[in-house]
Amino acid sequence: MEKHSACEHEIHKTHGFCDECEGCHGEHGHDHSVHGGGIAHVHGGHVHIHYPEPSTEKVIEVKGLTVYYKNTVAIEDITLDVHRGEFLAIIGPNGGGKTTLLKAILGLCEKHTGTVKVLGGNGGREKIGYVPQFSSVDRKFPISVIEAVMCAFVGHGIHPFGYFKKADRERAIEFLKRVGIEALAKRQLSELSGGEFQRLLIARALAVSPEILILDEPTASVDPASRASIYSLLDSLNREGMTIILVTHDLLAVSSAVGRIACLNRRLAYHGEPRLTEEVCNEMYGCPIDLIAHGIPHRILGEHSHGEGECND
Repeated sequence: MEKHSACEHEIHKTHGFCDECEGCHGEHGHDHSVHGGGIAHVHGGHVHIHYPEPSTEKVIEVKGLTVYYKNTVAIEDITLDVHRGEFLAIIGPNGGGKTTLLKAILGLCEKHTGTVKVLGGNGGREKIGYVPQFSSVDRKFPISVIEAVMCAFVGHGIHPFGYFKKADRERAIEFLKRVGIEALAKRQLSELSGGEFQRLLIARALAVSPEILILDEPTASVDPASRASIYSLLDSLNREGMTIILVTHDLLAVSSAVGRIACLNRRLAYHGEPRLTEEVCNEMYGCPIDLIAHGIPHRILGEHSHGEGECND
């Protein structure tokens, strides 16, 4: 059972207020800071995390989606909805189709069946800010941090590089301030650390003024301090109303940062609140797994033992 870092009480997560806590907020318990997009407080010796009820407006609708690479099925019969203001994490093993699902949402998969609607149709994709995998971006490209952000303005009739106006540079600085790297505006991409570069990619994605932010493994190549800082930034953006879809291998993020999860290994094993059951993990990974959190040891799944034929990884 997960423990709240401030008081070591057991954590229970719900959408809205549970029956025990209805009306008790600020009376029989004590408040904690926002925890993963929800408000935490203590009742009866337990920390209850209350998330806002999700919006009924669907910003992404995926129905019966199957994507092929040549004659190979990458993902099969995926159906899920994302509502405005959600913070959704897509998890699963390598090769399970997580990035493929993102590409389908972005309209980058040509060979597929089923439908994907963004903001009610096909034209909504221009309202998506996309942060690609760290390894897919050429950090040797000779461009400064502020120029990288201003490239987001090119599609809106602004001339690239030296032809940007003073107002464009001021606007770009505001996005760099939003992610905390405005002091690095004149640095070259190659001079940034992993965490700094990831924040730049987020600033670049925010510069298109998106309604939906999609990130593919944003913490895969950063140190623990940068990882925590990035999740804090994403949590802040989500609390401001940004819809976020995050592909991650970081199960600690699932337990503490996001509001909903989608578990994917070619097929969708689970889509709902951030609870990982042994059955779901069996379907995703082939065997039950334990998760030990640094500093706050806790078990996501129940005890299990490896039997004959089970994996030993």
